[in-house]
Amino acid sequence: MALPFIAGLVVGSAAVVAYNNRNKLKEVVSDGIEKGKDVVSDIKEYAEEKVSKKEEPKEEKAVKEKEEPKKTTTTKTRKPRTTTKKTASTTAKTAKKPEEKDS
Repeated sequence: MALPFIAGLVVGSAAVVAYNNRNKLKEVVSDGIEKGKDVVSDIKEYAEEKVSKKEEPKEEKAVKEKEEPKKTTTTKTRKPRTTTKKTASTTAKTAKKPEEKDS
C-alpha cells in the first residue's frame, strides 16, 4: 500500500539531485547530442555513397523475355451435404436396427 509513496519519494529525490547537478547534466547531454549528430552525418555520407554507386549505369545484359505460362483455372466443387432431419421416430428406428442385427 505504500508503493505510491515510495515511488513519489524516489522521483522527488531524483529531481532534486538533477537540479543540483544541472550544469554537469547539460554538458553530458550536449556531448551526447554532438556524438549523435556525428553518427548521423557519417551514416548519411555512407548512404549517399551507396546510392551514387547504384545510380551509375551498368552494362545491360541481354535479357530474354520469358514466356508467360498459360494460366489454367480449375474450379473445385464440394459435394452437397446430405443432411436429414432427425426426429424422434428416425432415431428410434436407427437405435432398433443394431439390436435386430444381433438377433
